[in-house]
Amino acid sequence: MREFKTTWRANWSKRTQRFMPVLAFLVVFGGLGSMLLFSSRAATPAASSEAESGTVSSAAAKVSDSSASNAQAVKFTGSGGGSTCIGFPDASCTGIPAGVTLTNATLDTSASNVSYTNKKFTNTTFPTITGSNLTFTNCSFPLGAIFRSGTNVTVTHSDFGADVAFSSSHTVRFSYNNIHEFEDGLDVTSDSGTMANDIVFNDNWVHHPTAMAPSHSDGSQIRGVAGLTVRHNTLDMGVWYTDNGTSVLNSALFFEDANGGNTGIIATNNYLNGGGYILYATGGSGSITNNTFGPDGHYGFVYDPVDAGFTRSGNVDTHGNPVTF
Repeated sequence: MREFKTTWRANWSKRTQRFMPVLAFLVVFGGLGSMLLFSSRAATPAASSEAESGTVSSAAAKVSDSSASNAQAVKFTGSGGGSTCIGFPDASCTGIPAGVTLTNATLDTSASNVSYTNKKFTNTTFPTITGSNLTFTNCSFPLGAIFRSGTNVTVTHSDFGADVAFSSSHTVRFSYNNIHEFEDGLDVTSDSGTMANDIVFNDNWVHHPTAMAPSHSDGSQIRGVAGLTVRHNTLDMGVWYTDNGTSVLNSALFFEDANGGNTGIIATNNYLNGGGYILYATGGSGSITNNTFGPDGHYGFVYDPVDAGFTRSGNVDTHGNPVTF
């Protein structure tokens, strides 16, 4: 037994001596590599991966994004009434969120510095709201409303059962609202003494007009503003119809040279559909970009001529074909 142990130890010593140079090289090489890695300003080694190429959960969706590496991105949203629309706005992300209980109230149309939440306004006449510093959240306006000459007005996740208009209003934020059964859905004008300015409409759903002759109904009618953004809205006039043989649908979006004209316009990433022509842009300056045109323009996509003050690019139909004008 003693002779076996002696022989085994001798053989093991010879084997370890044979591999010692290799082990020493691996230790030195590994240590040097680690030092270079941690002292370098280069990024830690990582695999390149595109989030949109994987499986997307129900709390997100793949969306088009021309600025992304693959022209696609992942957009996240909260569940149940959150302020994010996946795709173009519709019932899933606009209006009063499910589960909200409204309390009846009479709207004081001249009051300022007031916030309203979860209200159904029971005014018996079309309300003309003249106050400033107003916030409306989760509110119902069964008769619609006109906001006249006020400053700093915010309306979000509310429902309008008729026309909405801003006349000579200043600093307006109007988002995630549901407008339906209207003659003119969402309008801006400067017919009350001053030029409307600094107005943003985003992520609203304007749909199902109920106009009758002799109306010329528009999803959104713009007649005098200095600084307006119309971004990621659905302006859908639906299928063409007449009333007693008279045309009543004019356009989904109409820029008219009136009340001082329209400047500083940004109309981008909207779904526009319906009307005689879907878009009239005969008066104004700014940009009309990356909008999607639906199939229901009775005469065509865009009325000619378009004001030369508008730059336009990236507009397509529902099949991705360019809409040039």
